[in-house]
Amino acid sequence: MKAKNSIDAFVPRSYADFMRLAAMIVDKLKAVQDEDTVLYLECLKAVVKGSLDEMWPEDAKEVAAVAELIASDKIKAERVKRKGRKVNKVKVKPGLRMNADEGSDDMDGDMDGFM
Repeated sequence: MKAKNSIDAFVPRSYADFMRLAAMIVDKLKAVQDEDTVLYLECLKAVVKGSLDEMWPEDAKEVAAVAELIASDKIKAERVKRKGRKVNKVKVKPGLRMNADEGSDDMDGDMDGFM
């Protein structure tokens, strides 16, 4: 017999029920999150893909927009966190730059030797 509070036994019928189901799924996923990050990420991708398979494209776009918003917020938070630290910028040595009008001395800008 299934436990009364298990995901399998739970049948959502209202908005509140679906939010409770979501919380139960999140709790279950978070319980295994630290075991293997790569496998956890693959699991999340499979859950999202499987969940969206039967959805209308507009609904899938809405889910994608939520994921994009979360990612954007995390990137902004990371930037704010790093703002106090000195960021090493990549420096290009002057000798490595090439102007657009500089070309190869072999060809002198013509295509005579081509083919």
